[in-house]
Amino acid sequence: MRSARLSPDGHAMAFASPVAGIDQVFLMLTSGGEPLQLTNDEGDKLVDNFSPDGKEVYYGRFYGRSEVWAVPALGGNPHRVITGRHIVPSPDGNYIYYWRFDNRGIFRAAKSGLNEESVYKPEDTTRLFVPLQLFPDGN
Repeated sequence: MRSARLSPDGHAMAFASPVAGIDQVFLMLTSGGEPLQLTNDEGDKLVDNFSPDGKEVYYGRFYGRSEVWAVPALGGNPHRVITGRHIVPSPDGNYIYYWRFDNRGIFRAAKSGLNEESVYKPEDTTRLFVPLQLFPDGN
């Protein structure tokens, strides 16, 4: 089990675990039971976060490029959100924050992944800056 994340309501946990040698995303109730496999495709995955409402699980997919995808927490079709890593949604759910390999810094986009803008560009681009937590006002 890798990159486990607790849902906002505390009732579920998403995590990555290998299936046939490829890390896939799973969801399990904190009360127990069998985990539900949410992904089954190429490229290793690591769970980044839940959406603020807990309806989607954000995960990094590593297959040729670093991307963040979202999958419904109860199962369904995943969709690509952004090119980047370590997604953190704003508390109101309207924005997502993340960093990119190809353009060092922290970025913000609408929750759809559109309208990307840079919110922090470090002078030293050899370091990685990862958005870990946002203030309640989204800054």
